[in-house]
Amino acid sequence: MESQAPRIGQYEVVRPVGAGGMAAVYLCRKTGVGGFEHELVVKVLLEDFLDKAEFVDMFMDEARMMARMSHPHLVQVFDLGMAGPVPYMAMEYVRSRGWASGRGRPSRPIRCSSPGCSGARAWGSTTRTSCETATVGRCA
Repeated sequence: MESQAPRIGQYEVVRPVGAGGMAAVYLCRKTGVGGFEHELVVKVLLEDFLDKAEFVDMFMDEARMMARMSHPHLVQVFDLGMAGPVPYMAMEYVRSRGWASGRGRPSRPIRCSSPGCSGARAWGSTTRTSCETATVGRCA
């Protein structure tokens, strides 16, 4: 009998991608009829914060804010949900080498975040603080 892959809501977990101070990110797969398959990442609030309403609210606010934004340098948020008591957001998966393989040169990703923040400011609904912590996606 084949074992079931772990799931976060409707998303099948492929592997962990990373974790930060209050959330973990997983590469996931959404499948559907006719062989439909789509890779995305799912960010979940860490267990230590589930009973702290202010952190749950911040996580939900981040997802709602990011879902309203559209800019070439920002990752798109597709879904916000609950897997039991755990809030999650499903986001666009952007293939990259990541910070770890940057050979000690963070200047390019940092430089790329500037257009994303300018796009967010132009949208008019973010503060300087929220823009500085926004998820940055693609860089040309």
